[in-house]
Amino acid sequence: MVSKDVVDIMFKLRAEAYSIWALVFGINAAIAGWLLTKAVHLDGPERLVAMFIYMLFVLLIGCAFTKTYIELNRIVRDVDFCLTQESSSPPLDGALTYWRSKDYRPHIYFAYGLNALFALLVTVLVWHA
Repeated sequence: MVSKDVVDIMFKLRAEAYSIWALVFGINAAIAGWLLTKAVHLDGPERLVAMFIYMLFVLLIGCAFTKTYIELNRIVRDVDFCLTQESSSPPLDGALTYWRSKDYRPHIYFAYGLNALFALLVTVLVWHA
């Protein structure tokens, strides 16, 4: 039977992914709000520094999403393999059936796309605000 520890790891990885999403939305909302309502104007060098720091943030978030979703996908495949190798077919509850059918690779691409849209929005706000 699938170890409770493995299932706990799956849920912890999902919680980590949700935390990263919350961080992405929170930081981007704060930056967009600040850039839309700011009273100061950024000069050329300040814009470059702001964009460098923001792009570093986007890169780190992209790495975090990649790591989390790849690990999550691997552990789901391992659970699926363990369940198919068992001699007796245990009754699967709804959670395990759901996990066995999950593929997290599209989540990585969605995260990249959404991060690219946020980066575009912030770039436009920094250079045209």
